[in-house]
Amino acid sequence: MKVIEETQNHFTICECTTDEHVLRWQFDPGEPNTKYNWPPEVYLTVYLTDYPYFCKRLWYGIKYAFGYKSKYGHFDTTCVSKAEAQKLVDFLQNTYLKQPSPKD
Repeated sequence: MKVIEETQNHFTICECTTDEHVLRWQFDPGEPNTKYNWPPEVYLTVYLTDYPYFCKRLWYGIKYAFGYKSKYGHFDTTCVSKAEAQKLVDFLQNTYLKQPSPKD
C-alpha cells in the first residue's frame, strides 16, 4: 500500500505573488519493488480561474461552445524568477532525477 507521506511537494510562486499563479509540483516515488512496479512520477498542478457568478460562467461556456478563442488562450501565466527556477531545479534533482531509470 502506498504511503502518502513519501510524496514531496514544491510550490513555484509567481513574481506577482498572486495566489492563483502558484504552481504545485508533486513528486511521487512510486512503488518500484512491488507487484505493480510503478515508476517515480512528477505531477504539476495548475490553478484555473474560477468565475464566481453563474451568468459569467455560462457566458464563457456559450462562447467556448461556439468556437470563440481568446488571443491569450484559456489559461493564465506564471512568471518564474531565476531564484524560483533554481529552487525547482534543486527540487527535481533531489527527488525525481535521483531515482533509478525504469527497466524497459
